[in-house]
Formats: sequence, C-alpha cells, structure tokens
Amino acid sequence: MKIISKFYPSLIVAILIMALSLIPINTSAGSGFLNFPHVDKLVHFMLYGLLSFILLHDLHKIFNNKSSLILLTLILCVSYGGLIEVFQSFIDGRSGELYDLLADFAGSLTAIPAFYLFRRLFSNFYA
Repeated sequence: MKIISKFYPSLIVAILIMALSLIPINTSAGSGFLNFPHVDKLVHFMLYGLLSFILLHDLHKIFNNKSSLILLTLILCVSYGGLIEVFQSFIDGRSGELYDLLADFAGSLTAIPAFYLFRRLFSNFYA
C-alpha cells in the first residue's frame, strides 16, 4: 500500500482521463467555446502530457534510471490511451481512433523534456 500511495497523483489524473473519455457524448450538440476542428486531438495531447509529467514525477520517487523511467512512462501512457480507445469503440457517440492514440503519444513524448526542464529549473524542490 505504501508504494501505491506514491502514485496517487498519477492515479487521479488517469481516473479523470478515463471518466472524460468514457462519457457518452452527443455529437449533434454543436456550439461551445471549444468548437473547432480536431479540438479532441488537442485535449488528448494535453491530458496525456499531464499524465506523463505527473507519472514521471511519481516514478522518480522509486526508480533512478532515467532511460527506464522514460520508456516505462511512454509504455504505460500509450498503452492506457490504447485501452481507452478500445473502450470508446463500445460507447454511443464515441469511437476509437488511431489519431487520438497518436495525439496521446505526442503529448506523452512532449512532456518528457518538459519534465526534465522543470526538474532542472526547480532543482531545490527536487533536492
């Protein structure tokens, strides 16, 4: 239980992503401030970037090998995104899309250098 408690931030973000991803939506309801083409790809990019950033932070509490951390983070985030895309294919108004998974991967990949830059800039926080 002690190890799981180190992952509470990542688990909270993962649960939020799942909840938002599995809510049935009405695609005919067209207006809103985020009504532009491919906005969902931007949302995927941002949410999986956030998940990767926080997961890297949480994993650093346990592991020290940087390349293993990066690989594990990418594998976990992209696998999670793929699993959610499969689940979405069974929900009305949703569909599993390869481009969503690519946006998940791009967000996760972008978060890695952002995390290490943040870590360097705020090294006192990580000391």
